[in-house]
Amino acid sequence: MSKKFYIIGLRGKTLVCFLLVFLLLGTIVWGNAEEVKTIMLNGKVYNLIPLSQIPTGKKVIWVNSIEEAERILSAISNIKVTYKKDPQKKILTYDLSSRTGYGSLYDSAEYVGNIGPLQYGGSVVLVGSFTYNYDTRKVISVRANVVASSGIFTEVSTSCSYGTVGSNTAWARGQANFRVYIAIQGVGITIGTFSLSVSDSVSL
Repeated sequence: MSKKFYIIGLRGKTLVCFLLVFLLLGTIVWGNAEEVKTIMLNGKVYNLIPLSQIPTGKKVIWVNSIEEAERILSAISNIKVTYKKDPQKKILTYDLSSRTGYGSLYDSAEYVGNIGPLQYGGSVVLVGSFTYNYDTRKVISVRANVVASSGIFTEVSTSCSYGTVGSNTAWARGQANFRVYIAIQGVGITIGTFSLSVSDSVSL
């Protein structure tokens, strides 16, 4: 083999080795970027998130130890929920001239807890109304909405559904999902969650 071909072959092998090293490093970097850090709290795995992922203006509860974080998460997951179906808010009226009836839907759920100096809680209220044909007892229209109060929970999202036009039952249900950011000193930030559900129905 001539010296010229030997040099070309050597360069080719060098290029192949360089590409292999580049791909290997890329795989390692990509794998690290995709890696999600976790922590075991109260026997459950929680993801740890960087501070940069917390939306601007959201409150973060800082604790000094894993034990403090576990107490908060344990209290959140084991609290007793109070439901309030107020009979006074169950209203059925009608207009004889238009033969149209009017009704209301209502339910609420809340909880409050304390861990030392920390008080936390959340609540959700379902408020709805409907109209119906007084003669056929069939629902004409239904409207409903849920309103949540988050307490120390820094984020809350709600959902609501209702029905059913044409039937003899008006119903509504909703849910509020709460999130709280808990930062453990020297460890990272995790998220505690809790949901409250409400519902009501009236059969005509």
